[in-house]
Amino acid sequence: MTLKLDWISCICIVLLAQIRGPEAVLQVSDFGLLRVGSLGPVEADWLSNNAALSLLNPGYMTALEAEELEQEWGRLSSGCHVIDQAIGGGFPIKGVTELSGQSGCGKTQLCLQLCLSVQYPKSQGGLNGGAVYICTEDTFPAKRLQQLLHLHPTKRKVWTCNKVCLPKFGDNIFIEHVADVTGMRQCVLGRLPKLLSHHRIKLIVIDSVAGVFRSCYDNNEMKSRADDMRTIGGQLHKIASQSKICIICTNQVTASDGAERCVPALGLAWSNLVTMRIQLHRLEPCGVDAAPARSLEVVFAPDLPTGSVPYDISEGGFFGVK
Repeated sequence: MTLKLDWISCICIVLLAQIRGPEAVLQVSDFGLLRVGSLGPVEADWLSNNAALSLLNPGYMTALEAEELEQEWGRLSSGCHVIDQAIGGGFPIKGVTELSGQSGCGKTQLCLQLCLSVQYPKSQGGLNGGAVYICTEDTFPAKRLQQLLHLHPTKRKVWTCNKVCLPKFGDNIFIEHVADVTGMRQCVLGRLPKLLSHHRIKLIVIDSVAGVFRSCYDNNEMKSRADDMRTIGGQLHKIASQSKICIICTNQVTASDGAERCVPALGLAWSNLVTMRIQLHRLEPCGVDAAPARSLEVVFAPDLPTGSVPYDISEGGFFGVK
């Protein structure tokens, strides 16, 4: 197949549409490119492929370079060595990690714990940075955070010049409330990059991503929903890559035909934007006085096998059980 337009004409068309650079091209859907000027399917496909190729580093990488790159990205500790061991050393500082589960299984508890853990230095499993917490369903759980603030600092101590130094945890957590998709776009595409330019942010939590995408669309607007997911998901991946930030998105679950257990919401359109999926399970107790059984499952990840570990939630936080 040959191009109906030459490559110079294609580039001029996208520039006139304010689509500047290969990254901007990749953030536009195939349908969106077809609506730009006089581009056809062949030209749109050519632009997408060449934009992707231009962002790839040509040539080979040595094993030592690959190891150094992995160490440069690193992971964020959950604050519990049992959980860290189950997920390969902590939550990855690359891509988007989804934390799904039914209501009351502990997703918010774990996210709050990560907001504290990220503020420790790397030697203590943290990233020496602050956190952004974006709420879409409920108000921010300030009381629970205050409870963790009094208990968490006693677990890990940072020694500097023979003195114990602890981060000012509450001063490094920035909270945002978003009610709909428009607000989410304005936050992720506008206000969030400005905040990152003024503060050392190393963790972004969206609790939950399903809160806006499940309530703002009718059944005949699934195409628009998928486009909005790609726009926001692409921006989150861009932020993670450029600023080396750990990004956690909690998700609701829904019943699926033929499935024994609930599956994460938002379908395949969102799943394709997730780098790592962790699902929390809360099973009903077997006995009258028995506590609910809970387990953390690695559903998929680029560098980890599937597996699960039991966990418990106490006044002090979210902890794995050996």
